[in-house]
Formats: sequence, structure tokens, C-alpha cells
Amino acid sequence: ISVREIVDIKKRLSLLLGGPSELTNRWKVGWMVAGKQNSELMERTKSLWGSVVILGTKDAKPFKDDVLPLDSSFEGSDFMERGDWITVLGSPFGVSSPSVLMNSAVSGIISNVVGPSDEPTKSTSKRSDKLKLWLTDARCYPGMEGGPILNKDKKIIGILLPPLRRTDGYPVEFHLAASIGSIMEMIDLPTVMKKVENIRVPPKYMAAQDSVVLLRLSGSWASGVICSPGYILTNAHFIQPQILSSSKLNGIVVDVRTSKREGDRLIYHHFQAVPVWMSNTHLDLALLRCNAVAFKRDYKPPLLSYLPQMGQRIYIIGFPIFEAGPSSSRGREELGPTWSSGIIQKVVRYGGQPVIIQTSAAVHRGNSGGILVNEEGEMLGLVTCNTKVDPTKQGEGIKKEEEEEAWMEIRKRKELILTRLNFSIPSCELVPIFSESFSEIAKAKEAEFLDWMSKKMEEKNKAKQNLWVFKEADSTDEPPEPPSFSSKL
Repeated sequence: ISVREIVDIKKRLSLLLGGPSELTNRWKVGWMVAGKQNSELMERTKSLWGSVVILGTKDAKPFKDDVLPLDSSFEGSDFMERGDWITVLGSPFGVSSPSVLMNSAVSGIISNVVGPSDEPTKSTSKRSDKLKLWLTDARCYPGMEGGPILNKDKKIIGILLPPLRRTDGYPVEFHLAASIGSIMEMIDLPTVMKKVENIRVPPKYMAAQDSVVLLRLSGSWASGVICSPGYILTNAHFIQPQILSSSKLNGIVVDVRTSKREGDRLIYHHFQAVPVWMSNTHLDLALLRCNAVAFKRDYKPPLLSYLPQMGQRIYIIGFPIFEAGPSSSRGREELGPTWSSGIIQKVVRYGGQPVIIQTSAAVHRGNSGGILVNEEGEMLGLVTCNTKVDPTKQGEGIKKEEEEEAWMEIRKRKELILTRLNFSIPSCELVPIFSESFSEIAKAKEAEFLDWMSKKMEEKNKAKQNLWVFKEADSTDEPPEPPSFSSKL
């Protein structure tokens, strides 16, 4: 019947990426599996990104029993939050085998929200002014674009958009979707708009995101977690490149941004911090300290009160993928923390205690120093790294003429990132830093503070160090010391 461009979708995308030029310079529209033979189709897809098509049929009888209910008030799409579970319906590669693949379902969570806050609008305001883009970690596949997104009540609240991918080949395990309310109004379909009182009781784990902060240093960025008033815990590999010698931390200044939800808005605060301690053991840890007066946040997540279990549902919270510009930048949407969901795939133990937690949640560049939490909001661990493999050594038994084009492209890269095979430092290793004793010793003089940290956090364990460099615990080979944390998240 017609094709309608939803202008606000591109506006939100521009805010997310940092400007219209980024869609050409660093990002592309389309799936990574697309080959060169589809270049014309990809260009058409790019030009229509953010548009919807309305289809009509003379005979509605085949559909009368299969119509999914819309959230007719559309308030549901307005109030979707990070951590909310959704279902996406679609047909992955459905044109290849409709009888097998058509109308498949995948699930995930709302990982982040890009758009205005959920504030009441005047009756004269257009609903399109409130359009939101969602990031979701649902595992979507080619052919699912345009599919409906359902909330827990099985009502349509959004629509899946064509995916974005980076021009440098770095994998992106998040997909984009748009809320349905403003789209329905812009295409002039009759809607029933009624005012409803939406009472929302946030899940317990939602509070955990208030403890996660964004860190910036010399053009790179990472995540961190508040461990005590005025102190932030992050990964050592974030600041390691800036250290002139292995024993000196002075002269490094890290930009910090906190975010906290007040009502329906995220409120941001910017300040600076300096590193005061970095581990020289198997633990990839560093501590930052900031002015306690400027640092008005005292929330820290509770540590896990029991041993983590394989198969347990978890969430990872941090600031992945989207490069964080300087605090003065106004060209990029200021995003709060992004969520990804998964399960604990394995808990590596030594001496009966957890040493490494492996999860299936998506972990990208920028997640370093973020937190791993359970559904109760308890901190299970500190995110440290994902996995890299050398693609030039993979598939060596395949004859050249048998190689698929997509795989040949992958092999040209220097490294292949496996975002859903990642590792975290378990919270049992972090107990001293989150204890009341730490809050007290943090007030002491520097020499006394560093002596306390040395006794509590710097006990070297060769077996644990071996495990963190993918060796057997009892290996007699000399592991690198200090360990080389090469993964840049």
C-alpha cells in the first residue's frame, strides 16, 4: 500500500552512534554473513533503513485466527526498561525452508533504551516525539527484520529493525528495535489511545546498575563498579597502557561518569579519579579514588551470598560497543548502562573455591570492569575478558575453492572475537575490597592503605594464575608474570 519513513528512527540512531557520518565511517547496515553478491540489495536496505512498508490483502480470512494482539494503549512500549524480557518472532533464513524455519521465536532482554524519558506529554505533542530505539540481546537472524516484539503478556510492543555491524568486523551481539506506539500513529492506522496508570515495580536486580560507572582514559573507555564511597573497582588492563613504569600510577587521571535514575530520568554526574592500586597477581584489578565530596554516590552492590551455579540465569551490566566520547561531547546520546543476559556456562574451581566464571552473555569492548549479577541483584563477579581466536589457523583442512565467502572474509582478520564466551573474576576474590574494613582503611594514610591491600589482595597463587592463562592448574610451565591481559573490551 505504501512505504513510510520513520524519521525519528534515524535521529535516534544518529544520537546513538555520534552523528550521521558514523553510519558511513564506522557502521554498516546488514548482516555479517552478507556477501559481495548482495551489495546492491545492501545499498537499498541502507537507503530504506528506518522505513516501514504497509501491505494489504483482499482476503483477510486466512489471517483472522492468527492475529497477534497489539498493546492497544501503547503504554507498554513506553514503559519498557532495561532488563525486561521480550520475545521476537520471525523467520530466520525462512525463504530457504519456510516449513521448518518460518515463525520462530527468540527471547532476550531490553539491553538499553535510546530516546526521551517517559515524561507525560501535552495533548498537542506528537507521539513520534517519544519514539524509542531499544537495544536487545535476543539472538536474531537474517530474515527476522520487521518481526513483532512481544512483552511478557504476549502483546506487540515493538518491531525488529535491520541490524548494524561495524566496518572493522568487530562482532556486535545486540540488535535494534523500535517501539510500536509512535510508528502506528505515524502511519495513520486507527489506534485506541487511552491513558492508563502504569504502576511498575522494578525487579531487584535493577538497582545494581546504579553502581556501574563509565570510565574514559586517553581515547579508550571501560566500565567500573562502586566498591566504597569515593572508590571504584575496574580492570587493570584498562589503565595498564598508560603506566610509564610498572610501579608508578601517579600522573594518570580518569574521567568518570555516574548515572542514576530519578523518577523517569537518568541523571548524570561527571568528575575525575586517579588510580591508587593495581594488582600484580593473577587478578586483573585496579582501584580508582576520587574526591569524596564530588563523589556523591555511596551505592555498592551486595556480593553473592552463595557459590554461583552452572546454568544460573545472569546479567552483565556495563558500557559496551558504542564509543564513549569526552564528557563535554554533545553529539552522542548519553546512554545509561547496557544489559546483556545469559547463563553461567561453567565455574572453574580450585581448592573448592571459584576462580573463573564463564558466561554466555554478550561481552564486548567497553564491558571491562562491568558487573555480573544474578536475579536478586547480587554481584557474582567483575567482567574481565572475552575470547579471541586466530582465524588464520582455523579451517586449515578446507580446500581453497570450498571456502565460503563469509568465512574467507573472517580469515583475513587478525583476530576473531567470541563475545559469548567470556570470563569474570568471582566475587569471593573481591570480598576484602567490598568489606567494611576497606571503608575504614581507605581513610588511612597511603602507606598504611597500600600495606593493607598487599596483605589482603596480593597473595600470589601459581595454580590460579595458570588457570587464567588457559593452562592446567598444576602446570610446571612458567606463566607470564604479571599476566598479559590482551583482550580489549
